[in-house]
Amino acid sequence: MKNCSHRFGVLVLAAGASRRMGRPKALLPWGEGTVLAHHQRVWNLAGARQIAVVVDPANAAVLDELKRLNWVDVIVNDHPEDGMMSSLRAASAWPQWDEDLQSVAVVLVDQPQFPMEVVKLLVDLAATYADEICQPQCEGRRGHPVVLPIEVFAGLASTADATMRDYLGRLPIPRRGLEVETSWWLDDMNVPGAYERILELSAESGGLA
Repeated sequence: MKNCSHRFGVLVLAAGASRRMGRPKALLPWGEGTVLAHHQRVWNLAGARQIAVVVDPANAAVLDELKRLNWVDVIVNDHPEDGMMSSLRAASAWPQWDEDLQSVAVVLVDQPQFPMEVVKLLVDLAATYADEICQPQCEGRRGHPVVLPIEVFAGLASTADATMRDYLGRLPIPRRGLEVETSWWLDDMNVPGAYERILELSAESGGLA
């Protein structure tokens, strides 16, 4: 399962307040564990050299789960109220990334529904096109995980752009899309109804294993 030819890391964005969900999305049940545990297992199986997670240091429940999972690479975002870009800047500036990484996959914690075989296809695509931005897409709609060449990921630390879309949009770097068969793989679980729908669809398709 592991792709040994491409040295990539993973960044799981998990510093959000989950206000609309009413409880931490990172701790929602998924398969036999939590959403966080699922991301850890999937990306380990996919061959990631390093899996880091960015969190709000005030979220004790998430920190407890990371401790239970023996999650080593934890990045603190002291200003999560400033949105996703604050997490991306904190993660990009984090000094403990492995020096030999070729790329970093940016993963939203509330998108655990990608089947393992699709994760593998995305990793293989990034290995083939290591100098390009690689991400899944469905009928023109792009989504996460987004695999960034390491130089592009490093640039997030100092960009003044308000969103990652703005940042990537002005870079003269090709994008390589992995066409996926269904658009719900690209959906976020922002509210309880969305979580229940995605959980049900994932169970039906065998994606909770």
